[in-house]
Formats: sequence, structure tokens, C-alpha cells
Amino acid sequence: MQLTIYSQNLTITGQLKEFFARKVRAIFTKTQEKIRKITINFTSEESPKGVKTILCKVQVVLFGLPSILAVCKHQNMHKASALALSSASLALEKQFPQS
Repeated sequence: MQLTIYSQNLTITGQLKEFFARKVRAIFTKTQEKIRKITINFTSEESPKGVKTILCKVQVVLFGLPSILAVCKHQNMHKASALALSSASLALEKQFPQS
């Protein structure tokens, strides 16, 4: 399973990338043999009222099946990633109910 982390308008340190890598490995432990690649993309957005939010997109590319895309927006980067990763994990569990 290959993991790629991108960011736009944000700075993600090496420690933060390692944190997300550990989190991804923990969440997708049971289904990792079915996953080819996981891409996490963080984007910082600002609303017209000046509120900054983080958009987290998680794309899970599977072997021989359509990809799963989970998107979540939150003011906290950790919360946005947790929600998007859990959403992707639930979608993957629905696709492979016996895993």
C-alpha cells in the first residue's frame, strides 16, 4: 500500500506526515492487501466571512475496483482527516463486508 500526502496553502511537517501514516496504517490494517494506493490532499480554504477551514480529500485506489473518495471539511486539520479517513474506511468495509 502506497501512501501520498499533498497540501495546498498549508505546511505539513515530516512529523505530521508520519502521524498521518501511522493513522492510515491503523485504520486500514484489515483491508490493506486490497488497497493499491491512498492519497490524502489537504487544502486550506477561507470563507467570505474570513473563517479558515481545512478540506481533506482521501482517495483509496483498489486493485480491480473503482476508487473510493471521501471528502471532509473542518476548522481543525486532525478532525478533518479523522472524519475523511473514517468515512473512506466505512465505504471500504461496505465494499468488502467479510474483511
